[in-house]
Amino acid sequence: MVKQLDLLGISGIGNMVAAIKYAKYNELTADDYVVSIATDSMQLYSSRLDELEQERGIYSEADAQRDIELLDSIAIDHSKELSCYDKKSIHNLKYYTWIEQQGRDVEELNAQLVRQ
Repeated sequence: MVKQLDLLGISGIGNMVAAIKYAKYNELTADDYVVSIATDSMQLYSSRLDELEQERGIYSEADAQRDIELLDSIAIDHSKELSCYDKKSIHNLKYYTWIEQQGRDVEELNAQLVRQ
C-alpha cells in the first residue's frame, strides 16, 4: 500500500479520508463496503512535489510509513450528520466556484443537490 500512495492526489486523498471517517462514524465492519472515487493522482501536482522536495528533501520510505500511520489514526472528529438545511448551506457554498468562476449553469449546480 505504501508504494501506491502516489496514485492519489490531494482531492483523492481527501475522498479517502472522508470514506474512512464515514466508515468509522457509522461503525462499519469488514463485512461492509464503502465506495469512493480517487479523483486525481499526484501526476497533477508535479510543481507542488518539486516545492516540497526542495523544502523537506526526497520523500522516503520513512515518510510513507508516517503517512500510513496518519491514515490509521483517522478518527471521527469533525464529522457531522447533516440535516437537509445543512446540506443546502454547504451546497450553496459552491455557487461562486461553479457559476461565477467556471461559468457553469445554475441548473447543473442544482442537479447535484440530493434532497432527502
